[in-house]
Amino acid sequence: MKDETLRRPRPDRRRLRRSPRRVAVRALLGCLTAGPVVGLLWWLLVPGGLRTPGDTYLDVLQAAGASDAAFAVACMAGGAVAGIWWVLARGEEHDAPAVGRLVGLLVGGLLAAVLAWCTGAALHLLVPVEAADVPADVLSRLTAPRPNLAVAAGVLLWPLATGVLVLVDTLRDVVWQALREDRER
Repeated sequence: MKDETLRRPRPDRRRLRRSPRRVAVRALLGCLTAGPVVGLLWWLLVPGGLRTPGDTYLDVLQAAGASDAAFAVACMAGGAVAGIWWVLARGEEHDAPAVGRLVGLLVGGLLAAVLAWCTGAALHLLVPVEAADVPADVLSRLTAPRPNLAVAAGVLLWPLATGVLVLVDTLRDVVWQALREDRER
C-alpha cells in the first residue's frame, strides 16, 4: 500500500472554479452571448424586421427616429438582466470574487452592446426595408443603422444599467448589515 504522505495534494475544485479570472470570463461570456439576441430583438422592433412594403414616407421617417431609442432601450434591458444576474448569482456564489464578476459584467456589457448593434446592422443589410412612395436612395439614408452619437450612448447604457443595479444591491447590503448590527447592540 502507498503511504498517504507521498501523495500529491489535490487542489480544491471549488476554489479553482471561483478564481477571479474564471468568474470574470464566465460573466463576460454570458454577456457576449446576450449581445446578438439583443441585436436581433432591436432589428425586429425597428430597423426593418416588422416593416411592410406598403409603408409611407412618414412611417419611414418615424422608424428612423425610433431606431436609436429602441437600441437604447434594448441595451438598458440587457444591462438590467445582467444586473439581476449579479444579484441572483451573488447568493449562490458567496465565495466567488465579486470584483472579477463585476469587471466581467461591465466589459462584457460594453462588448455585447457593440455586438448587438453590429447584429442589428448586419440584419438590416441582409433584409432591406422597402417603402412604396420613397426613392431607394432616400430610404437607405433614412433607415440604415449607422454609428452616431445615439448609438455610442446606447452602447454605454448596457454597462451603466448593470452598474446601477450592482450599486443598489451593494447599498442594500450595507444598510441591511448596519441595521442588523444595531439590533444586536
